[in-house]
Amino acid sequence: MKRSGPLRRLTPLRTRSALTRSKPLERSISDQLRRTSRKRKALGVPKPIREQVLARDLGCRALRLVPEVRCWGPVDPHHVLRRSQGGEDTVENLISVCRAHHDWIHQHPARSYELDLLRRSGV
Repeated sequence: MKRSGPLRRLTPLRTRSALTRSKPLERSISDQLRRTSRKRKALGVPKPIREQVLARDLGCRALRLVPEVRCWGPVDPHHVLRRSQGGEDTVENLISVCRAHHDWIHQHPARSYELDLLRRSGV
């Protein structure tokens, strides 16, 4: 068979590398993702509080405040006072925002503070 270039392979590699001797790459990536999602769940907002926040807000709270961003994705609780600043998982500290607005809030913190979508600690 004719090859069209020096990098093109017509048959898969048959040699065994250190990677193929251990568990397959697909399995290790899926195991890693599974472990990561368990960590995220452990850090997530408790279900009763999450349900209260979502029921109170009935959709994305940032929709009217930031109309230039189109809502997409599921609506999730967002910490107004960030966890890293001592924000707790309370109904008062959480608002419901869609994924698009959640990304926007963290990309535009100065404007988010003005719109009360973020708060500084001690304020």
